[in-house]
Parts: sequence; C-alpha cells; structure tokens
Amino acid sequence: MLIVSCDNPSSRLGTNPEEAVTFQPIDVSNLPRPLDPVLAKGQDIYIQYCGRCHQIGKAGAPRTGKKSDWSTRRRKGLDLLIKHAIEGYESPSGNEMPPRGGEKTLSDTEVAAAVKLMLHLSIGNTDQ
Repeated sequence: MLIVSCDNPSSRLGTNPEEAVTFQPIDVSNLPRPLDPVLAKGQDIYIQYCGRCHQIGKAGAPRTGKKSDWSTRRRKGLDLLIKHAIEGYESPSGNEMPPRGGEKTLSDTEVAAAVKLMLHLSIGNTDQ
C-alpha cells in the first residue's frame, strides 16, 4: 500500500476541482476555544497536524466544515472513523489516510479528539 502524505506537493485537492474553488475552508485557529475538553484537545491537534490536509481536502481528505464530505463517513459510525484515523485507510477510489495522519507520536485519544472536532465542525454531532 502506498501512503500519501499531505506534505507531498503532488497530493490532489478535493475530488471536484470546481467545488474546491467555491468551498470556503474553516480557519480553526481563529475559532473560539471549545468548552468541551475533548473538542479543545481536538482543536490543538487539528491546528498542529490535521488542518494541513483536512482544511482544503488534500489527497481527497474530507474537508473540515464541509458536511457532504463527512455525512457518508459519519453514517458508518464514529468508532470506524476513529479506527481509520488511527490505523490508516485506503478508500476504494485510492485516496489514503496515513495512520495517525502521518504523525506517529499522536495517541489514540488525541487522534479521536481531532476526529470528533472535525465532525463537530462539519456536521455538529459527535455522539455515537
């Protein structure tokens, strides 16, 4: 399996170039700090690691704040989303999520917090 890093200049933007132009990414670093401690930790992790791909959809990453990018994934279940973020995932279309977003030092709890933040900002629901 080939893992594509979001720092790779050959990584693709979202799957639809027209949509990538019209979508206005969320600048998470300018948002108020969440009161929920899990989401606050997720914001820290997102700003440091996840935003470089998920802000604009590099390599097919679901874009933070884009409900349609997250709805199908969310319907498969929060546990599976977190598992894919921790272990890595290759979609049938060939898009890839490297394990822990390519940052091996992140704990399972930190990865899960970042996933929950992205869901919260994209569809507003992080409950099971």
